[in-house]
Amino acid sequence: MKADVQITLEDDEVFGVLRRLNTVLRKRENPSTPVESVPVEEPEEQEAAEDWEWYKPPPNQRNCTMCGIELVRGENIPTKRIDKRDHVCNTCNSKYNKRSEVKQRYCYRCGLSLNESNSGSKFHCICEGCKGVKNKPDGHVTHTADQRTQWARERREIVGETITQPGAFRGALITEHIRGTHYKVQLPSGGVIDAKHKKQKTLGGDELGAGWSKWEKRS
Repeated sequence: MKADVQITLEDDEVFGVLRRLNTVLRKRENPSTPVESVPVEEPEEQEAAEDWEWYKPPPNQRNCTMCGIELVRGENIPTKRIDKRDHVCNTCNSKYNKRSEVKQRYCYRCGLSLNESNSGSKFHCICEGCKGVKNKPDGHVTHTADQRTQWARERREIVGETITQPGAFRGALITEHIRGTHYKVQLPSGGVIDAKHKKQKTLGGDELGAGWSKWEKRS
């Protein structure tokens, strides 16, 4: 069977078709020769998912609803209190005579500071993202636009600050926030490198003192 097929391609599309056609022909001539794959850009959602991954609490994690610190049974909270779902650490429990005096609250599942836009309940200290986990079989946390805006703003706010984390990054200047977890930092030696930062939720929010590592491109 013969057919007359006419295809119109733009300039950029021509090179792409020829490159793929050449790859197919080389593979047929020599099947054992490894074929170089054409790089494909990863969807933006994948990078966004990595950036917010730290907000998803591990199974059975609990945080103090008054300061946000992670609760460790027998260390900073007695077993009896955490079993009663009274998620307040020993420090906060002894600090406040009346808990109603505390205005700022934190999600007991992930430690996120709560406000009118991200609160998931009027009676329980839980954010919208953590509240929706139990309703989703895959455990996916749905974040609101306000949450993403807040976290992006927090990342930009540390630009211009100096890293205090012990080790190779101590004294480095944060020069630019590229995207998500990706930053440009200037080392004390003067060199500028790419760095990755994992936001802190159990170290009192010390973003300059922990979480920094060398940026590595994902495979």
